[in-house]
Amino acid sequence: TVSVLYWALMSVKLLLAEAIDTLKRGEEQEAAADQLQTATAKGQTKGRDFGRVKRDYSAAYDTYIRGLEMMNYCRRQGIDGKIPELQQFCTQKMTVYMARCDALREKEGNILMAVEQADASS
Repeated sequence: TVSVLYWALMSVKLLLAEAIDTLKRGEEQEAAADQLQTATAKGQTKGRDFGRVKRDYSAAYDTYIRGLEMMNYCRRQGIDGKIPELQQFCTQKMTVYMARCDALREKEGNILMAVEQADASS
């Protein structure tokens, strides 16, 4: 039974690492969308890029959600396995990234204004 518990814990650690990596990819996607949105709002790109900005923000949001789903699974394993450190770590990360999702949706709703203005209004 010890080896079963060991492998179960290792599986959770691997999934946690994948969740963190997925959330980091979401950050990169969001940053790229911010840059394109800023350039588009300043008129440095063609007007049709607004559709691309919308798609890029949606892709970043979807990536965040995938990472949060994996993180939530790990959090539940921490609760079930009575590992409070894992539960607390996951809860803290989830809180931060859920706020990022809200901010991302706000940016998406204000796609025609500069990123700095959208950030200031939230």
